[in-house]
Amino acid sequence: MHRKQMRALLRGHRSQPPGPHGNQWSAAVLASIVTFLITVFGFGISAFGFWANLRQTDDLRVLITSSTPLITTESDRIGFTQPIDLTYINSGNRQARISNLGLVALKYNDTRTPTDDSCDEGEPDTKIYPRFDFSSITIKPGEIIDLRGLKYAFGLLSKPLGEQGIVFPNIFRLTANDSLLVCLQQRVVTPDSYVVSLSKALWLLRSRDGDLRFLFDQGKPMVVKKTITYFD
Repeated sequence: MHRKQMRALLRGHRSQPPGPHGNQWSAAVLASIVTFLITVFGFGISAFGFWANLRQTDDLRVLITSSTPLITTESDRIGFTQPIDLTYINSGNRQARISNLGLVALKYNDTRTPTDDSCDEGEPDTKIYPRFDFSSITIKPGEIIDLRGLKYAFGLLSKPLGEQGIVFPNIFRLTANDSLLVCLQQRVVTPDSYVVSLSKALWLLRSRDGDLRFLFDQGKPMVVKKTITYFD
């Protein structure tokens, strides 16, 4: 009999709604959880901001938006005609300065497909440099700059070719098995005092038949400089 009474009392106690002290305790726990989540969220935002301030990125790209210049090779001279249009894209978080912009051409007789490093092989006096009439430009983070109608600048070894071209003495003595490698070259300066001349392989002109081969994706910007550092 006593056992039945005890069980009835326990069931009755459990079925009773919580008192005011129970409600207060539940509210206090909920408030503590909310406060904790807010604190964690705020710390995450602060940590991300601190990390973003330390993270310095250079992401400079270039796109050729004009038709390919006409490149002619003769026994005594090499000519470049038609201006070039370029678009520079700065997707990094700091500015970049572009100068010394132009083309560089050199003899190439390797059976392998040339790379950007191929543009820098050989001595300077074994190359020709069709430079553009261009001083310099600073590209801010997130900025896109169009350089339209870049014409050639004449030097001691070059002469005008028509109204928009330039011609050089043929110093290469190209044979039927040789090709002419043409690259885009520019000097890049970033806020950390990093200064470098960077080259991008553009075209390979075959000597025996004048066939021009593209060395880049025409529908995709070429990466000029892409680095990530955590100190400025």
